[in-house]
Amino acid sequence: AATAAASPVSGSSTNTAPSPAAAAATAAPTPEAVDGSSSSVSFSPSPQRAPGSSSRAAGLSRRSMGALSQTQALGGDSFKVRVGICAMDKKARSKPMREIISRLEGSGEFEIVNFGDECILGAPINEWPRVDCLMSWYSDGFPLAKAQAYADLTRPFLINDLHMQDVLQDRREVYRVLQDNGIAVPMHIVVNRDGLADGADPPGFVEEEDYVELDGVRIDKPFVEKPASGEDHNIHIYYPHSMGGGVKRLFRKVDNKSSRYDPHHPGSVRRDGS
Repeated sequence: AATAAASPVSGSSTNTAPSPAAAAATAAPTPEAVDGSSSSVSFSPSPQRAPGSSSRAAGLSRRSMGALSQTQALGGDSFKVRVGICAMDKKARSKPMREIISRLEGSGEFEIVNFGDECILGAPINEWPRVDCLMSWYSDGFPLAKAQAYADLTRPFLINDLHMQDVLQDRREVYRVLQDNGIAVPMHIVVNRDGLADGADPPGFVEEEDYVELDGVRIDKPFVEKPASGEDHNIHIYYPHSMGGGVKRLFRKVDNKSSRYDPHHPGSVRRDGS
């Protein structure tokens, strides 16, 4: 499928006006190469609990807090919120995540439970640790549907909405949700090639040297073309003939490069890989 934008984007591609990041990429006037304890005690506020403990628990949603746990005896100010980290080890043990965890642990109010790849991939959800709060996000190889089922079963307080992560997998859905909620998006067209033969265009799509058009909506070059898949970071910027033509390819950083300009590219939008 495709998307196109105005100052524009295309790809099951979305052709739209570039996002802020994409706009920054197209700001230059001419295209240039860039080398450049699993046990828990259910929590019920009572006069026996130390004031500090109950006040911290009060911030948790009663609907999703589940059974708040304590890591020590009920007496005193020993209550800690168990925070589960449910993500692939590569992400959960990254430097930014280690910094977040160290700050949470440093407060003395949180117990961090890292699920780990072996648990996430190999164990059924009824054997996953029970936590009060859950931080979980998708990356390559992560069983998102399994994590969603775990959250539905145990109902922890969710730091980020697991079910909405399905939307993030498809840029077309992201645009739809933004528009449904009155949030401005760039001028764009969505060129859906789902179900079409390889290389085929949908009805109403027109491509000329310096623009693309769908059902009368024209996107002039330079525009950004993004694949429909939110996990595909191979984004193209198409330049008009007046700017020298060609295409700049954006991709995940490799060594010190995250883009490459191809002056010999014919300038036609992708019919595959988008």
